[in-house]
Amino acid sequence: MGAVKGEPQLVEKNHNPWGYPALGRRSRKRNKFTKKNPFVANYLSGKIEKLNMREEKEIIVTWSRASTIIPTMIGHTIAINNGKEHLPIYITDRMVGHKLGEFAPTLTFVRHARNDNKSRR
Repeated sequence: MGAVKGEPQLVEKNHNPWGYPALGRRSRKRNKFTKKNPFVANYLSGKIEKLNMREEKEIIVTWSRASTIIPTMIGHTIAINNGKEHLPIYITDRMVGHKLGEFAPTLTFVRHARNDNKSRR
């Protein structure tokens, strides 16, 4: 077919079989948070929903360190287990998107050995 004068020519782009242009891998990649919902333990989200409906504030004890902080948790105090005890943490808006376990350290640093000469031999 010949090009007609005055009409725009159709340029065939490099398409792959899936229908979108063959771009680099990074341009199609989305982060995990946009693909999946954040993980929150069922009992924890249920307790927070009940407290929000009643408009009450009380300490919520949890062992779920893997739960993600979501906006409905803002203003509550959650006691997070660190393996030995529960540390009460007040949730603020800057914590949203982080995991509960990030705010309850499991290890406590005592100090370095005073006489370190034996290990240097």
